[in-house]
Amino acid sequence: MKTNQHLLTEAYKKAGGMPEVFSNREMAHLMIHGDEVYSSHLIPGLDLDVQTNGGVVEVYFRMHQGQVFNHPVNICFGIVPEKGKQEIKVDGEIEEDAKLEFLAYCVFPNAIKVEHFMNGRVNIRANSSFHYTEVHYHGDNGGILVKPKVTVSVGENSIYQGNFYLTKGRAGQVDIDYEISTETAGKVDLLAKINASGDDNVRIRESAILKGTNSKGLVRSRIVGRGSSRSEVISEIIALNAGCYGHVDCIETLLEQATAKAIPLVDVQHRLATVTHEAAVGRVNKKQLETIMAKGLSEDEAIEILVGGLLR
Repeated sequence: MKTNQHLLTEAYKKAGGMPEVFSNREMAHLMIHGDEVYSSHLIPGLDLDVQTNGGVVEVYFRMHQGQVFNHPVNICFGIVPEKGKQEIKVDGEIEEDAKLEFLAYCVFPNAIKVEHFMNGRVNIRANSSFHYTEVHYHGDNGGILVKPKVTVSVGENSIYQGNFYLTKGRAGQVDIDYEISTETAGKVDLLAKINASGDDNVRIRESAILKGTNSKGLVRSRIVGRGSSRSEVISEIIALNAGCYGHVDCIETLLEQATAKAIPLVDVQHRLATVTHEAAVGRVNKKQLETIMAKGLSEDEAIEILVGGLLR
């Protein structure tokens, strides 16, 4: 009989992960099932402490000053059984002149009654960067509630890039809440791509608060809704100082009986700042559809190509 660790690794691979990273001693990694740490490995330059407190997994990390890794830190969170709850609290610090990347897979392949909560706080000091990519796989049942909440402070001349991908299988109930603030010349780039179907319900709130002069923000979302799914995307950029520039870009494409709502919130509080926004919500782009169908494809085939490109 396969162990939960073996099954979690299989789900990690199905979601797009490469299991060999967990045996590569040159790469840091962390694998957690429920509230149990299955595997971890550190390399010099990164502190990582994991504790379990009342069923909550508490993760603290610190990237040392001037450190730059050649590979991402590979992370796997998940639950294999049909039922369960995972609650993770993350507290991170990236010191000056450092560069860190996390590649996290959150996998729940058999979810029927599963809850996953993540509450994160990260502080990025001056002249540093943090790239966080989160890839989700929730199986084909839709029986999951996922609520990640992340707050990031981006220091002077630093960068935060956050990606959230949920493009395979069902989404279930997803409630994302990200708030990123920047100091002078700081940059934030947020991207969410989600495929919703059945009775999935997706809510995204992404907020970039451009506090320091000459800071930049880009907030993008790409949602495909099928079946009777619902999606609501709240994209917010607040520009508080001179030279701040932000852009909101939201596309929600609907198929079958799906519904969607896009709420761009643009708040400019300095005459020398600029924020722009664009949104496209509804049917597949007719002109693009006709162009692909002219090559001999059916309408259904052409639609799949278009939505596949949107989520790629």
